[in-house]
Amino acid sequence: MDIAKIICQKGLPGGDDMRVALLSKFFLPETGGIETHVYELADSLAKEGHKVFLITTYENYLKLKKRKFRFRILDVKSPIDNILHKKPIAQSRIGGLKAFNSEEAFIIAEKLKEVGIDIIHAHDPFSCYTSIFVKYMINKPVILTIHTSHGVLVNNDCYKGMCEGYSERRCIGCKQEGFYKAEPIYRIFDMRMRRLFLSNADKIICVSRKDKEDLVKYQGLKNNVVHINNWVCLEKYKIDARNKIRRKFNFSQEDKIILCVGRIVPQKGIEYLIKAIPFVSKHYPGCKVILTGRIKQKWMPSSYGELVENLIKKLDLENNIVFTGEIPKEEMPAIYKLADVMAFPTLHENYGLVNLEAMASGIPVVTTQLSVIREYIINGKNGLLVPPRDHKALAQTIIRLLGDNQLRNRLIKNGYETVRKDFNPKKQVEKIIKVYKEVIKNSQVKR
Repeated sequence: MDIAKIICQKGLPGGDDMRVALLSKFFLPETGGIETHVYELADSLAKEGHKVFLITTYENYLKLKKRKFRFRILDVKSPIDNILHKKPIAQSRIGGLKAFNSEEAFIIAEKLKEVGIDIIHAHDPFSCYTSIFVKYMINKPVILTIHTSHGVLVNNDCYKGMCEGYSERRCIGCKQEGFYKAEPIYRIFDMRMRRLFLSNADKIICVSRKDKEDLVKYQGLKNNVVHINNWVCLEKYKIDARNKIRRKFNFSQEDKIILCVGRIVPQKGIEYLIKAIPFVSKHYPGCKVILTGRIKQKWMPSSYGELVENLIKKLDLENNIVFTGEIPKEEMPAIYKLADVMAFPTLHENYGLVNLEAMASGIPVVTTQLSVIREYIINGKNGLLVPPRDHKALAQTIIRLLGDNQLRNRLIKNGYETVRKDFNPKKQVEKIIKVYKEVIKNSQVKR
């Protein structure tokens, strides 16, 4: 049996049952890498027989409370909901610390005391801050998973070049989306507070080797940091939906479809894909680009969506570009089957899970040569890499891939094997369970 099928259908092999609290602002019904990871982790742990209690925003709770899960979503409403949902994060003077609220920590602590838990696992910057306070309130160990370095790692100089795709400018994520508009004194305070929070975690999980190296280098953390890959459940992408989904979008089987999955925000580099299309269309007239993200972002005030729309009009590409809006996660496997190429011109990633999802779907990937992406894509073997911000190189690579079936078939075969071998859900979740047990054991010894 396919190993992915074991976790997707039957769960993981046994072990001592634990009571695990997962904290994440990012969760269903929103879509994204963290949302997917937290849901699949919660579901996998519950299949294993562990008791899982999830705390997310009250807004998410209200949307999901009638849905049935193997785990329990706790009803926790606190002042943080007013901060996160009525005021843009970018207005914060000191980054993520604005989202921390002491009353929230007390509410969560009381709720976790009530249900009884063995360990806390936080998955986003806002939850990370809160979880450390809760740790000392209820005397339970805390694990942090670093999914995004902008939320936990970034310093005054944007890590002095760590954001590889951003050129010599200030990091787009910080500059255009409004992060770190504060005075330097606030940024310095925020960075030192981040270090304090991170150093009080019992264990930190990084989803990439690069993030682990950065934590050690920039935050001075060594002994309590581990690297565990994200994963992709292959069974989800074993569907035959190409003809059906193309008919839904009124595409013919001959149309060349370029898919880009991700939010319409600066760090995804959407503008460079748009600039590449006039070159591609000279070789493949009528080619289509599918953009799946929302133009207007809920969390961040940004005019980037308008920039993209204006660029499309300027280049006369209205007939080539299709905006689908945000697509539910369960519908994404069919969307991947729509494409001939996955083009992901990202400028900054902590993982790039969509690349792996495309590889699992049998779609060849063209993306940028960032350090984290080079951890799993070898140029010319299981994907094609281009320099960030280089729309001409992106266009040339897409044209090459669309016209070379031998290359396409090699990338598809090797890409699928990469996911199967290195991003196996069973193996990665087992590693997380092992970390849980070690941390719980060590915390009991300390008491």
